[in-house]
Amino acid sequence: MQQQSSSPRQRGVQSIDTAARLMRILAEADEPMMLRDIAARAGIKSAQAHAYLISLRKHGMVQQLGTAGRYTLAEETLRLAHAALAEMPGHDALKRAADRLSAETGLTVAIDLWIRGAATAVFVAEGHLLQAFSLHAGTRSDRSNSASAWLFAAWGCGPPAGPAAATQAAAMRAEGLARCEGLPLPHLSTLAVPVLAADGLLAAALSLIGPAAQIAASRAPLADALLAAAETAHG
Repeated sequence: MQQQSSSPRQRGVQSIDTAARLMRILAEADEPMMLRDIAARAGIKSAQAHAYLISLRKHGMVQQLGTAGRYTLAEETLRLAHAALAEMPGHDALKRAADRLSAETGLTVAIDLWIRGAATAVFVAEGHLLQAFSLHAGTRSDRSNSASAWLFAAWGCGPPAGPAAATQAAAMRAEGLARCEGLPLPHLSTLAVPVLAADGLLAAALSLIGPAAQIAASRAPLADALLAAAETAHG
């Protein structure tokens, strides 16, 4: 009997390949995109891209914004990202550490990933001392309101920063800690530390948010506790 040879490239479904390519283009974009730009990036005609985007909208993967009809990923993709994140090694341990640190300090602890060009909260343990402040999974932030965004900038995520911001980001990377006073609100401060993958790349940011006076008074022990929580991702 003649055996069938196995090929390193298995046959797939072309339509799914194309849809996945369109979603990847939207995921890598820093802002919502026009149809013609999506099609050009994918190397297909606008009419073909439009047909795929209609189906992706139907399944909650893509949404259109504003009167110009620019496309971006929808909330269903965040749910899928959560499901994928749950399978990552160390994720459950990191969430438990975040919950524990929040309970011990009364402060809010968040896990952020770099998604679609922004630091995006994927898990939040709300502290009882911050009842007037609300942060939830899916919140996107930038350097104007987030220490985590500064941390991602220190690891080269996002558009190039100006000379002053680049110097500040480099100092944060060297220290392994982002400290931002008056963020995300004037009366609050934030500490953020990197969660590194096995290859040394930045996998996530772990941040602690609390009253500015409390963080200023206990900055060193809080930073140590945050770093210890980040280390739990490595077992």
